[in-house]
Amino acid sequence: MHRYTELIDRAAAFVLHVLQEATDRTVQALQTSAATSLVKTLQMIELSKATMAINALKHGRGASYDALVTKADSLPFRIKRPGQHFYDEGDVSEVSTLVQVDDKFVLGCADVIRDVSEALYEEYGPI
Repeated sequence: MHRYTELIDRAAAFVLHVLQEATDRTVQALQTSAATSLVKTLQMIELSKATMAINALKHGRGASYDALVTKADSLPFRIKRPGQHFYDEGDVSEVSTLVQVDDKFVLGCADVIRDVSEALYEEYGPI
């Protein structure tokens, strides 16, 4: 197998590309149909991104969430603040997560995973 650090960026880009293609097809279909299955498809796509970023689908409010809220304005991603119900009201694809998982967030997670993998490789060699 190739080094994990060489594959993570490609894997994230591939998954995001496939999900974007599915989103585009679904949005196009929504132009002529308001079928519930199409809305569920958009929500499934967003949930797929959230679960791909591992901790984005947080278990709920707690100490880590409270720490994020205090830094919310300086974070490179959006978090749902106390009392906030939606990131973008009217966006039928939105799923309920405490961290908004968009492509930039997923790619940022891939960067962190790659950096950690490189550090582990440098410290311990191939695993």
